[in-house]
Amino acid sequence: MLDLLAGMDSPDSSTDKLCFGVFQLDLKTGELTKRGTRLRLQGQPIRVLTLLLERSGELVTREELRQLAANSIRASFLPDSEKEKWVSRIGAIV
Repeated sequence: MLDLLAGMDSPDSSTDKLCFGVFQLDLKTGELTKRGTRLRLQGQPIRVLTLLLERSGELVTREELRQLAANSIRASFLPDSEKEKWVSRIGAIV
C-alpha cells in the first residue's frame, strides 16, 4: 500500500479527487474506482480510506481511527434533527 500512496496525487480543488496507483477516490461522492470501474466500498471503510489518504505520509493513530469509528456509529443512530445538536456539542467540547 505504501507504494500506491507514494504516487498519490493531491486533491484537485475543482474535482476533489485523490488518485493513487490505479485507484481514484472522489471525496465529494465517496466513490472509489479502479481503472474507471466503480468498487463497492462505502460507509466506515470509505471514511477510513479517506482519512488515510488525506493524511498520507503522516502517522494516523489507533485512537484517531477509533474516534472516527465511534463518531460514525453515534451519528448513524441519531435522527437528522439531533445530528446538528450533537455535532455542535462535540465542537464546543473540542
